[in-house]
Amino acid sequence: MEELIKKYIENKLTKEERNSLEDNFTFMLNLITITQDKTYYFNCSNKLKLNYEFLKNLIFKFQTDKTFIFYISDYYLNNCSDLLNYFELHIILSKIIGETNDLEEQQYLNTLNNYYEEFKLSLLIEMEEDDYQGLGFIYIENRFFKRELILTYFANKFLEEIFYQNKDYSFLTIVNMFFKSDKKIKKFLIDFITNYDTELAWYVSNNLSLLANLESKFLVENKVTKILYLKK
Repeated sequence: MEELIKKYIENKLTKEERNSLEDNFTFMLNLITITQDKTYYFNCSNKLKLNYEFLKNLIFKFQTDKTFIFYISDYYLNNCSDLLNYFELHIILSKIIGETNDLEEQQYLNTLNNYYEEFKLSLLIEMEEDDYQGLGFIYIENRFFKRELILTYFANKFLEEIFYQNKDYSFLTIVNMFFKSDKKIKKFLIDFITNYDTELAWYVSNNLSLLANLESKFLVENKVTKILYLKK
């Protein structure tokens, strides 16, 4: 592979050989990885540029270069027909972007949020037709089977709904419920989630990293509460 890469860089291949390699997933990814030269992307065939796994590899490799990843993402988004990939790609980009005031970056976040709201609406209709009790995470698992990024995204959104947008309890009330209980924090969180969606609780119990942010906020809130109490 290294010898072939060297010949490619030194332009010692026939046009047919170059064309074949520029359509080759493994070769072009190795070329870009070894040289750390993302401009070789522009040599790739149009077919390879629309290979979703190839695209994801490049995004993760060069995620600090937003200009580049937005360019290659837009090319894919403007030419793709796979809605799952479309949705997942916006999830990936939203993680890279984080919070922003940039209008271009905000468009990706808005698109993702709109997609989520549309899906949530269709989910509520489906749940009502089935007379299903819970948040409906089992429907999401069935629809997005093996798409871990999408499942994690929905799990996080549902956790926000349970702990931060709860109609019955404020976040502080839930925190106080924990500190009045005799349960360890992970056990308390999973039990609390179970009250709203057993399938989500099962998924979270098998992906405990989803609780990391909640655990931190519980501990911070508890410290703040204790400080305020001592100042009284």
